[in-house]
Amino acid sequence: MPCFERISLLFQSTEEAVRAANVLDKAYADATNPEYHKPFGADNPQMVAMNLAGLYAADTAANLLALLNGHGTVSEEAYEAVLLRIAENQLSVVEKYVVKNCANLAWRSGQPFRDITSKPLGRITREVNAQFNTLPVDEQDKDLVQVITGARLILKAIEG
Repeated sequence: MPCFERISLLFQSTEEAVRAANVLDKAYADATNPEYHKPFGADNPQMVAMNLAGLYAADTAANLLALLNGHGTVSEEAYEAVLLRIAENQLSVVEKYVVKNCANLAWRSGQPFRDITSKPLGRITREVNAQFNTLPVDEQDKDLVQVITGARLILKAIEG
């Protein structure tokens, strides 16, 4: 099965989404606060949704970087090569900037929907919901671990 089809199956599977979200949440917790991660299931869709940002950011970053390094199209081979470089954290300064921006975009796009029943749109007023370049370096860097983990999960899905 072609690589892009395998990735679509990963993205469309509830079971895989729950598994990936837990792996991503644990990676983030291990990098910031190991006591933070508590396993969750499909019965906690908010936790699943908010922790998939790293997976989606890895996919988007791999597409963008493969396109920028290619000739206007993205082949599966070029996509996989960039994904491997993300997974191994073997990126140039500019590529890391793109990857971290993808992570920030993926994370911020979900913020208005969090706590929607108890505090509608309350999360958009948080200080960290800011233009990327105004964030402190530690805020810019902290999501890189989830994108690296997301890239590794996608590579595993490609392998089958």
